[in-house]
Amino acid sequence: MMKGKKICQTCDVWCDRTESIECYHGTCTSLGCQCDPCYTGDSCSEYSNLYAPEYVHLVFLAQVETFSRGVLRGVAATDHDSSSCGVAGQTQCYCSRIIHRIVGVSSKHGDFKINHDTGDLSYDVMGEDIIEVQIAAYNYDEFGYPDIRENRIGYAKVKIYVTDKILSDIETHLFSMENVPNIYSWREEVFEEYTGQEKNPHQRYKRQAQSSIPDNVTAVLGLTTGDSPSPDANFYNYFPLSLTISVPEGSSFIATRVFSELTAGSSPMFFFCDPDVTFVGSNFFSWSPTQFTTTLTSPNEPQVNDVMTVDLGIVTNDGTDFNTAEENDIIIEFSAYVMDPSDTVFDQPIKIFADIMWNNSTWMVIEKEFIIRSQSNNPADPVVTVVGPASLPPGSVGSWTLKTVIEHPHAELSVDIYGTTPSALSPCSAFYTGHGNSYMCYNASQASSTSSASGSGGYLFTLGKVFNTEFDVSDNSGKYFSFLVYGEMPSSAVIGQNYSFTTDVILSGVLYSFQHEVTASDTTIPQAAGTPTLNLSPFSSTIYQGGQEIIDVRVTTIVNETESYKVKVRNPTSTNQLIHICDVSQGTVGTNIMCGVNKFNITYISNENNNLYDEVIIDLGILTNVALDSDLMNNSVSVAVKLCYVSTGNLNLGDTITIEGELQHGSVVESPQSISLTVVAGTPTSTAPAITMSHENGHSEILPKGHAVYDLTLTLPPSTYYENVNITFLAGNIVAPQISICSISISVTGNLTCSKVNPAVFIPSAVRNFYQDSGYIMLGSLENIGSQDIIVTGRVVVSLVDPGATDGASVMTNASVTYNSGGVWQGSISSTVNSINNYPSSTILYSLTSLQVIDVPNRGGAEFLLSVELPVGAISKLTVSATAAHTELSICRIYVKSTGTNIPCVSHDVMETLTKYGSGGGNSAISLKLPSVANSGELQSPADNMITFGIIVLVRDGYDYGNLGNAYFGLDISHTDDWSTGTKSAQVYVNSASAYTAAAPVLQIDIPSGNNVIKGSTTAVYAQVYTSPMSDTDYTITFAPNQIGKMHVCNVKILSRGKHVCIDNEPIITFVSNPDNSTYDSASIQLGNIINWGPVGSTVQVDDNMFLVEVTLGIANDDSVSVGDTLVCNVDLVHTVSQTLSDTASLSVVSTPSSVDPNIGLSNTPPSAGVVYASISDYVTWDVNLHLPKTTDRYIMNVNTPHSAGEAHLTLVNASFVAAGRDIGCSQNTTLAFTLSSALSTSQMTQMTVDLGVISSTGSSLLDEFDVEKANDSVVVFSFTFQVTDHPGNTHGSVQTFTMSVAGDNGGSASTTGSVTIQVDYSEIAVLEFDTWTDSLHHSARSSGEEMKIYGWLNLANTSTAHASSVVVHYHLPVYCTFVAVNDWTVLQPTATVIASGGVDLTYPLITFTDYPTFSLNITIDPNSEFEFGSINIKSVLPAEVSYMSYQRPDRDDFAIHNTLLDVVEFAFDSIVCDKILGTDTAVIADSQISASSEQNMAFNVKKSSVTGWRPKKRGKPFCENEFVMINFIDKMKVIAFSVLSAGDDNDDYVTDFTVQYSSDGEFWTDLVDNTTSIRTFSVSFNGSKTVNDAYRFSLPKSEEFVAAFVRIIPKSGNTRMCDPTIRLEFEGCKIGTNDVNGTGVSTPVYSVPERSLLTDSIAGAMFACIRSRVEGDNVCSRSNDNGISWEEMDGIGEVVGVVTNSSTLVGLSQDGMSQLCSDDDGVTWTSCLTVDVTEITSEANYVASIQQPFDDFIATSDDTMFSTYGFSHPEFDVTGTMNGIKVRTLGGSWGLAAWWGSSDWSLL
Repeated sequence: MMKGKKICQTCDVWCDRTESIECYHGTCTSLGCQCDPCYTGDSCSEYSNLYAPEYVHLVFLAQVETFSRGVLRGVAATDHDSSSCGVAGQTQCYCSRIIHRIVGVSSKHGDFKINHDTGDLSYDVMGEDIIEVQIAAYNYDEFGYPDIRENRIGYAKVKIYVTDKILSDIETHLFSMENVPNIYSWREEVFEEYTGQEKNPHQRYKRQAQSSIPDNVTAVLGLTTGDSPSPDANFYNYFPLSLTISVPEGSSFIATRVFSELTAGSSPMFFFCDPDVTFVGSNFFSWSPTQFTTTLTSPNEPQVNDVMTVDLGIVTNDGTDFNTAEENDIIIEFSAYVMDPSDTVFDQPIKIFADIMWNNSTWMVIEKEFIIRSQSNNPADPVVTVVGPASLPPGSVGSWTLKTVIEHPHAELSVDIYGTTPSALSPCSAFYTGHGNSYMCYNASQASSTSSASGSGGYLFTLGKVFNTEFDVSDNSGKYFSFLVYGEMPSSAVIGQNYSFTTDVILSGVLYSFQHEVTASDTTIPQAAGTPTLNLSPFSSTIYQGGQEIIDVRVTTIVNETESYKVKVRNPTSTNQLIHICDVSQGTVGTNIMCGVNKFNITYISNENNNLYDEVIIDLGILTNVALDSDLMNNSVSVAVKLCYVSTGNLNLGDTITIEGELQHGSVVESPQSISLTVVAGTPTSTAPAITMSHENGHSEILPKGHAVYDLTLTLPPSTYYENVNITFLAGNIVAPQISICSISISVTGNLTCSKVNPAVFIPSAVRNFYQDSGYIMLGSLENIGSQDIIVTGRVVVSLVDPGATDGASVMTNASVTYNSGGVWQGSISSTVNSINNYPSSTILYSLTSLQVIDVPNRGGAEFLLSVELPVGAISKLTVSATAAHTELSICRIYVKSTGTNIPCVSHDVMETLTKYGSGGGNSAISLKLPSVANSGELQSPADNMITFGIIVLVRDGYDYGNLGNAYFGLDISHTDDWSTGTKSAQVYVNSASAYTAAAPVLQIDIPSGNNVIKGSTTAVYAQVYTSPMSDTDYTITFAPNQIGKMHVCNVKILSRGKHVCIDNEPIITFVSNPDNSTYDSASIQLGNIINWGPVGSTVQVDDNMFLVEVTLGIANDDSVSVGDTLVCNVDLVHTVSQTLSDTASLSVVSTPSSVDPNIGLSNTPPSAGVVYASISDYVTWDVNLHLPKTTDRYIMNVNTPHSAGEAHLTLVNASFVAAGRDIGCSQNTTLAFTLSSALSTSQMTQMTVDLGVISSTGSSLLDEFDVEKANDSVVVFSFTFQVTDHPGNTHGSVQTFTMSVAGDNGGSASTTGSVTIQVDYSEIAVLEFDTWTDSLHHSARSSGEEMKIYGWLNLANTSTAHASSVVVHYHLPVYCTFVAVNDWTVLQPTATVIASGGVDLTYPLITFTDYPTFSLNITIDPNSEFEFGSINIKSVLPAEVSYMSYQRPDRDDFAIHNTLLDVVEFAFDSIVCDKILGTDTAVIADSQISASSEQNMAFNVKKSSVTGWRPKKRGKPFCENEFVMINFIDKMKVIAFSVLSAGDDNDDYVTDFTVQYSSDGEFWTDLVDNTTSIRTFSVSFNGSKTVNDAYRFSLPKSEEFVAAFVRIIPKSGNTRMCDPTIRLEFEGCKIGTNDVNGTGVSTPVYSVPERSLLTDSIAGAMFACIRSRVEGDNVCSRSNDNGISWEEMDGIGEVVGVVTNSSTLVGLSQDGMSQLCSDDDGVTWTSCLTVDVTEITSEANYVASIQQPFDDFIATSDDTMFSTYGFSHPEFDVTGTMNGIKVRTLGGSWGLAAWWGSSDWSLL
């Protein structure tokens, strides 16, 4: 915001000349322009606000009283840009100065304002409340307005507690100041969005000065001379004005804004210029006029500066001089120019305002009034004068001075100086040199020069708006703009002929043209006197292998002479120094050499014929030295010769290479000059190159299905070297392809021709391989040894291929650049979809490149060609239409025949629009629309810019050639692009009779995905029909699978046809349904009349004659189909009169798909656009989109929802199939199966596994030319539903993210995520339902002492919007009943608490939406026999109710305790006595009710009457002391005593110690404990005189009596047998009820898992051993691969069933015996196997099964005998299981123990 720019002088690279650099916001130093704070760039012209302000707290807390007013102080923010201000010695600057604004308030019950500078927040509040005030911190932009870019704003909020209470738990950040003056006058500035400009800036004069600003100040605005109160002013008058400001003592931030009053039509009346501070009082000793900044802006009319801001910054008045008032003054002078608005009201006052700002507040507003008077004006036309030579010899240069005299008051001015064609004297250089005093307001920095597009080229000067401040002065001497022009007489000029250049003066769009002629003279160019010089200067004097060097070849021309120059540069040394001269480019040109420098010719020479240029001849042509500048450097021309050292040959580091140069001028050859280069090692640059991405031509939009062009610019600074540079472009979304990478090209600005650029490589889309997801180009090594940046531009053309993209959507392209070893840059760029083409307009050329009239026979066809030439860089929609002018013609088709190299990615997805005749077949018109074509501009040939369309036309059937003869029929071919439309006319000339022949088609069957299919899959079969040339007939194709039920037809369609094939009618498809109507047994497609107009006698089987029909066939996924089946589909082609061609498609059913493409993609579609909101208890359904390439596989989808703290945030409910695209074969039969599971111990489902089944994608939509591509062609859509839980983490506004993933059985996986934003309305409430009951009201089933089971059920009703917490089920028990236990429960286990007052409470901390808990509890009826024995039908009631709360959360209003309705359980009972023998020897206990952990003697021998007794197997530890015998009483029995006896056949064989367990369900067991709660061990001690029938009785104390349906006796030791003692039993007690406790249901194993087994691969030698680890324990299995020396544990397996020898394939069983398992890696991993898979493995010839070895007493059995029964043989060893373990015998050796099983080593490791 300074007054103007400076010009800094700086040194060039040789420091032998200086350069001028503009400096706008900085200080000149020897290094150039040193920038002020907040500015950057070479000229310090770029405003740099790097950091956004940051508040010190994101949330400021404050407390104020109710119904109070005041100010909150303490809001603070920082800005890191302040560091640059501090370095410059400034306390603050625009880019770090912070202003505060209020952007939102959460409550209407308060009024708030903020001080922009301090952040002090005023408040005016009412009743108790919590109010959040959203605040934002901004910086200033370069114009002095807030910088409102989003990434330059800091945000925070002030949370205000309005309350009179003491909030001891809140630490406030702000303190309140009440009754602060003027707080309610703070003004909110309102800014236009994105512009940074104030609304209504010229209305500021309406504001009044603030009372808080000092009033001892003055300011005066008036004319500099001859001031009066309201002077007259005419249009275009120029007034000098001054503004005098008296500043009070102290430091203040002073600024002023001067602005024009506007007319009624908002036009400015004044234009301001030349502001300057011309006087500073002596009291401002520390302030300098260089500190002020000025800004001129044009908010109301372009280039009319009607607002002027002068920012004086911090001004300090030290008050030292008080003698005169002037010492406190600062005077600002400026000029005002009177404009000429059309709605000016004459003779009325209009004003200039000055808004004086003091510390960013309005100090005062002053004004100056003028009276506008009417005055007529008629300015003369401009005049151009030219001074310079009138003649020049050919090839020489002249200079001319141009002056354009402009008398207009103000105008937009441009001056175009160019060569006049055809005889042009071409300007080769031109300069704007200045303007007269009449244009003193003109800023020369406005002038810009560009190449002229007129004539033969030249220079176009755009000077912008110019204001004539002496419009009313008759002297025109100061009303000019001047230019200096250098021009060259063509070398081929004809002597005596005039050559000219033209000067066009354009004033506000009106052109005035002037021509100046120069005559070609016959003066020849003589040999120049004097000697030029040649100098060779290497950049670094070194070179390295693979690197490059630049030699500066400088020719100093002869002063004031015209001469021809030629330079030869070569490497004269031996062949082992392989130097390649790869580029010559123009370097510097002295200012004395104006023309001819761009015409030199380069000739490369390879003296050794090795494709390496070791010599170059540089012909500089004729150069003229005009001697304008005495600096010798301005007499020289330099060229840069780039060379590469491509081989070391025999050279070593430190050796030298010689480069020689020779100069010829005229006919004189000077002596050669030479330099040496030293061979060194190269070092890549470590710093990253500067890389940017941009839209070509700045166009950021893309048409639907259109193209976008992006440029990636890689800047190589001087002296940099990068190796292995690669550029990659990648589609932004490759799951569902949005774009395709069409083409990549490289261009270089600067001297970089030594690099080798390889052709681009493209990677097809993983999902839609017709498209290209990415592409890359390898640039090799890049080196810049020059003094200027080198720009390498990678241009990529992308095509929008997402057919679902709509206007406003954004599509992204990613890019990366890799270099050196690991260096990488990544970026991206996007375009917005817009169906309206806003691309710059271009002229597209159309031409009919075929004959305009084509001869054909009757009913013949012709192809017309329309070629379209697209300008470089153009992008447009393109439509080609053909319309028959006579009904005798039919338009068959229009297609893209060819495209040039510059026209990439022409969409294949286009459709013809047909207009059919009402009768007789054929089309009267066809239109073909290309959604977009683009010219990337890679190559220059016109053919590369061309796209050619073929238009096929037929003579219709019905033209009577025999009677009518030859005839012409017209055709109109029209074309439309985004900017033009036109029509070409063509004709078909019928010159002979019809030559149609009988149809002789050829039928071929193709199966593109191969002949192998799997069950449940779909395959596409193509019927390729080659029609014979000049044939015309009807076609019908029928598809009929042989094996009905195994294979069915899903769909039939025609995909494409060749250019000779014309189809008149829409196909008719007929399906024959299966009896169950679920599938189609066969289908036919009736194509109607098809014409082939191709030439008679040409080859039939070519693509031009073919049409393609696809049938999709579905394979059944049931037992009717088996692997190995051959399935056949018959294909019949019927044509002409019932002539039939037949073929078949034969398919083989295999177990694994043969063509699996793993490149699948996954995306998801929320139920609504944007953020998805869901309240607690809501059900949300979400779509998942599986994107498939051309493939077949079975897919499994997994969905995982978030959970924390043991609870789910979202719980899954179900899944379903939604839809499928047309590439998804047989999608009508798609089914899925889902399984819910949880990562938690609750009923909330956090995991869902969805078996999507076998899915096939045929990919045929990419071949379908009869239908446009759709976004979901290759997509399968599924949905799943979840419910939002009442999780405490589901707070209002929280986001819960879930994941979806899909994996194929045979490769390929993908994942995606979705999220919902939780909404909490604070009023959620739980509604709980409860029911309780017992088995029966009938009393006969119950007696005193019996237990009664009570059932209960809880459920949250559908109306619940909250979980239930603190749930307590209250059972009020009668005083004669006692609580026993909660026996059964589902989902949630309650905590039981006996209440002292009687009863029991069952407590659930939490019941969620998905919990449906049930429970049962047992109570004992009359346990103390309080009723008289024999009493019957004692009636009782048991009341029950539930209390609960809605789940308690801080954000919930419901704190009440809720109750369900009271429920009552009624029952009755009889009083009985319990003292019976339960009778193991009676029919009460059957043999089947007795079982054991193992049996030497059967378990039922435990009965007292047995002659033996039960004895367990002798299995050793850890079975010893854990074997048991179990009695199932069926009913619930109360046990009060029991007796044990010895073996019935051995008086000394008895148990000496045992323990007891009991159970209600046979699954969960309770140890019988004594009164110390220790497990009670019962010890038996018979005296010496006992017999086998003596019983040892144990009477249980009352506290140890128990009720159970199952009892276990566990022997711990025996009298004569320690691990297998014998026992017989008897129990005493009574039945107290039917046992209605059911276990959780131990599943009956499907397969029997043996206790011990052994398996050996008889070829590979691997051993596998499995053994039961303990009583009721799991099996452990191990593997040995070294003959049993070492063993490795195998996880997840209970039994290795068998092995396919000499392979890694195993079959096994799961631990629970429920599943068959398979392994393909020697048992490292196991997967579930189908029976068909196991059968396939076990049926192999080399399959070996394991051997089961029972737990028997094999002590006396020899190892050889064990081997014969339980062993395996291997060529190198034998192996067997024995009593002691696994033994191995090598050939010729003896048996040795390899691993223990039994009593020592149970892991077998």
